[in-house]
Amino acid sequence: MSPHDFKRRLVSGETLVAIGAHNGLSARLGEEAGFECLWASGLEISASRGMPDANIITFSEMADAVRNIVESVSIPVIVDADSGYGNAINVIRTVQELEHAGAAGLCLEDNVFPKRNSFYADVTRDIVDAREHVSKIKAAVYARKSEDFVVIARTEGFIVGLGVDEVLERAHAYADAGADAVLVHSKIDNPSEIYAFSARWDREVPLVAVPTTYNSVTVEELRAHGYTMCIFANHGIRSFVSRAREILRQLRESGSASTVEPQLCTLGDLFGLVGFADLKRREVEFLG
Repeated sequence: MSPHDFKRRLVSGETLVAIGAHNGLSARLGEEAGFECLWASGLEISASRGMPDANIITFSEMADAVRNIVESVSIPVIVDADSGYGNAINVIRTVQELEHAGAAGLCLEDNVFPKRNSFYADVTRDIVDAREHVSKIKAAVYARKSEDFVVIARTEGFIVGLGVDEVLERAHAYADAGADAVLVHSKIDNPSEIYAFSARWDREVPLVAVPTTYNSVTVEELRAHGYTMCIFANHGIRSFVSRAREILRQLRESGSASTVEPQLCTLGDLFGLVGFADLKRREVEFLG
């Protein structure tokens, strides 16, 4: 799917489902599984470097990861760009670099810098004044070279305890500033907050949901409540950690690779994922 097709489908209200990715291999697994697009996740990319999701990794590191993801797949990549790595002027550079890297769009959240992951417990939280985030959205729209580059505005209003009226006020301002979609985040274990929001949403701008904590809902249920894009933002890396931890424990305890071999992908499967067949064809063509 081209960036043009992605934006067309997004704004027309077609259902889109994204999976989080942090490198080329995780991106290819997401594409192989049939997801329409990828979410270059700040949490996943930070965690893959052994860092917390708190703007510890630099924008250069993030951009490098995005390039790796984009170059590994043929489906669109939306970048979790946190709060834009600074003010509205910084956002201009952020958009330029990510668009140049081949991303199909980015998401900007109204967290303060440095951000804290929305699900971290017992941390002080605050969000910026809505006017500041409006300036970032306007800067992002200004900076993009192609109209197909998607700008998603994300509000953390529910995360910091705001009511639906205040969250709606923010989202309206972000949509009016030119956002192509609005992501409404929530950390409670049911979708009541985001459903209360969508019931009163009166813009044509599509809505995006991230069902991490309210994980019993389905894509179809979200769509029925007005959310046409769903992001499974961190399930890739969490699945890797869960399975790798258990398999490595078994391997250490047994002392024999045969114990865990049935649980592993074959080497042939791995070679296929990383393009070994293409390498062989190129060797024949160019090396004789």
